[in-house]
Amino acid sequence: MYQRRLTFGESLKVVLGEKYCNFKGRASRSEYWWFYLFSIILSSCAMPLRFISQNAYLVVLGIMYVALVLPTLGVTIRRLHDIGKSGWWYIGLLLIGFLWSMAVGIMVGISAVTGSQGFSPVGGILFGVCLVVMLVLAVVMIVWLCKPSQPGENKYGQEPYMEN
Repeated sequence: MYQRRLTFGESLKVVLGEKYCNFKGRASRSEYWWFYLFSIILSSCAMPLRFISQNAYLVVLGIMYVALVLPTLGVTIRRLHDIGKSGWWYIGLLLIGFLWSMAVGIMVGISAVTGSQGFSPVGGILFGVCLVVMLVLAVVMIVWLCKPSQPGENKYGQEPYMEN
């Protein structure tokens, strides 16, 4: 028995059709990475709008992101399930990224209000530590997403796309 690799089209059919908002089960590497490539291509297709109208570009990009947020969350969580990890790891990474962005925004806002030309030493250290933590977590997540499927059944279901 071996795991069949999905084609680009099959991956889109599964992620955008059959499992659009599905957070249960497992997703193979091919299912995840073909969808990821589709997301990059779609975002790149909107890029020429930047040179025509910044507002139109932002509107189109916003619509694309809203349309893809649920399938992206679903396929990423199912991909983590495929290697035996909880989807909460991904949610945690997103939360840390959001909090880091908020902290940076607050530090920049404080600098603007006080008229200072940079971060305070404590703010700079905090910024650096948060950046290192985010980078380490991002590398760990990429490594996990590249791992092969856990063979057989795990607590999230059967190994996907198995054939004789």
